[in-house]
Amino acid sequence: GDLKICSEISVDAEDAEDAEDVRQGPDDVAATVELDVGNPVRAAESVVDALQVLVLTDLELCFWPPSPASEAEARAALRRLRPCSRRRALLAAQRTLRDRGLPTVLGAVQAELDQLCAHPPAVPSGSQGSGLVDATAAAAAVSGIWAHPSLRVCELPGRGRGLVTSAALAAPQEVLRVPEEALLNALSALQSVHFGPTAKALLLTGMHAETVGMLFAVAERRRCSSKADAPWAELLLTAPDLADSTQLLAWPCEALEALGSKQVATVVQDALDSIWGLCREVSNAVKAMPEALTKCLGGLISFDDLLWARCLFDSRAVEVDIEAPAALRWSGSAGATVAEPAPDAGFQWLLLKGLDGQASWVRFPMRVASLAPVVDFMNHHANGVMASPVFDPKRRALVVSTAASVAAGAEICLSYAALQNWELLMHYGFCPAENPHDRITLNVAPEESPEAAVCEVILNHQGIPTDHALRPATAVDAEETDQGAPAATGKWEALGVLPPQLLRCLRVLLADEPMSVELDAPPGGVVGLDTRCLEVIEDLLQGLLEPLTLTLSTDLSRPLWWPQYGDLVEMFLTSQRELLAANLSAA
Repeated sequence: GDLKICSEISVDAEDAEDAEDVRQGPDDVAATVELDVGNPVRAAESVVDALQVLVLTDLELCFWPPSPASEAEARAALRRLRPCSRRRALLAAQRTLRDRGLPTVLGAVQAELDQLCAHPPAVPSGSQGSGLVDATAAAAAVSGIWAHPSLRVCELPGRGRGLVTSAALAAPQEVLRVPEEALLNALSALQSVHFGPTAKALLLTGMHAETVGMLFAVAERRRCSSKADAPWAELLLTAPDLADSTQLLAWPCEALEALGSKQVATVVQDALDSIWGLCREVSNAVKAMPEALTKCLGGLISFDDLLWARCLFDSRAVEVDIEAPAALRWSGSAGATVAEPAPDAGFQWLLLKGLDGQASWVRFPMRVASLAPVVDFMNHHANGVMASPVFDPKRRALVVSTAASVAAGAEICLSYAALQNWELLMHYGFCPAENPHDRITLNVAPEESPEAAVCEVILNHQGIPTDHALRPATAVDAEETDQGAPAATGKWEALGVLPPQLLRCLRVLLADEPMSVELDAPPGGVVGLDTRCLEVIEDLLQGLLEPLTLTLSTDLSRPLWWPQYGDLVEMFLTSQRELLAANLSAA
């Protein structure tokens, strides 16, 4: 018979692409999966299905049917969540199986990942684009950047500059390697001939490492404008000015209001307030420094300087774990008067000498935001073929490798994160036409009343959340709609794109006697109450649609900001209207 192998699979929070959306609970969750290694395709499917459940975020779990759910209902939920979670599950399966001695099963996982991430050619067959190898060769003596010979830099319609490959690439395979000295970050600021003493002085005042890196970027941009001798010179000098930036932080308030979201406007304002606070902190720190240390800044640091640096780091920096060079962590002649502090999770201790000659320990993050030349050419795709960049501590270099195989002529993309459309606008300045990670989050909480405490107890006891995500319709949803909605089957998939946990939550909040409601009954199983719940959902969605209507009948009625931001406003509003319309159809 077939060999059966039981394997425990553990998944950390790192397997979720958005750190803010990881499931609240134990640090690790696990499942035991029985693998039929005689059928590697089926075994791979079992592993990936299990991991797809384990990597689901709290908001994605809103779409999971309540227990006891049939296997068919569970698989229907997995199918609906596939566009936003399958890639995460496949990458987790790769890591899980890599050292388990199951090459055929791992091969089947790789085959599915290759298929999921396959994209049509971005450039015509035989097109060479502008040679990336030629572009980096000129800087190789300074930066030592290595790129796979097949990589090309191309201007892609609607996507700007990107990277494509002129030949097929296997997976996993390194395609870019950027040495430590070519990364612009707080660590390179400390080691800079021009900026090093200033960076040390700023860190010793308690300034955050990323702020020091941002100030280094501002100073280097000014310096490189007259002498472009740094490996990151082109990256800094070609970065858009604030007037040309499409990130939300640089938008005029009238354009921001046109998005029709008070929550987004609040987030943007909070970020701008934070930059104002940072501006005051930097100003005070610079005033207290000797003139010899402030000269390297190249002038005063204004709010616009910090806003430009914030936009640059948001849109182009990568965060990777980097252990600081030994020279910054310990030196026998450094003159430290105290021993190294105790380890602190997520941080490391640097030993820096101040102006008085005394060395002090400075708490420094392990994850370092870094601007990496050439890597910043990589555009975003929800199913990007590239694995997240990592820092190789042995080679002291940032390494980017393929996670899936790439066809000749295809663009090589990263997945920036599981971000909503407003987040992509906020941090990167674009809004995709299709985004499986987009969502509108509803907070449905009991109003203050004598019955509210009872409802809260029931919700907590039943594990029913009060935050629920509305997700866009996908090809899976459209296929099921074409085949006919399963409303008559009395199963949870009858809700379509609506989350089952939202119906359970409303049953508790709207019931006359919530203690006696059958919360786990399928849709329609609680006669009368379910109709009320769906009517409330419909009214709520209609209310959310109202501010998303922007009518500009002629060019003369369009505001001054429209030429630069109008297309993005329309794309965002269209995406939100379509998302709400899909959920209204289900209600």
